[in-house]
Amino acid sequence: MLEVLIAIAILGVSMVVILQSQLLSVSLVDRTLKDTKAVLLAERRMAEIEAGENYVAGEDAGEFEDFPGYSWSTTANKVDAAGEAAGRLLRVSVKVFCPEVPGTGDAEIVTYFYSGE
Repeated sequence: MLEVLIAIAILGVSMVVILQSQLLSVSLVDRTLKDTKAVLLAERRMAEIEAGENYVAGEDAGEFEDFPGYSWSTTANKVDAAGEAAGRLLRVSVKVFCPEVPGTGDAEIVTYFYSGE
């Protein structure tokens, strides 16, 4: 009889550990999905900027209408460069945020554009 009680206690503790690991796994999958979506949205925003071919220094921000809860900000700064690129090289940063869950769903992409102006 004692052996059965010990076996049930061990089984109960084991089930709690297994359930906790499953819950952690599910939350990590959710976080990974939000982070991946943020990276893809940042890449999309950068492609929109690149397609516009109107590279000017400044800041801009907005929200993704088709992805509620995700917003973006863009910063473009002139880079100190010598020679032919002087005054024409821009460092462009796109940041995507998901304010619903701080620390998840955030991404930043940085690239450099040469403005032929």
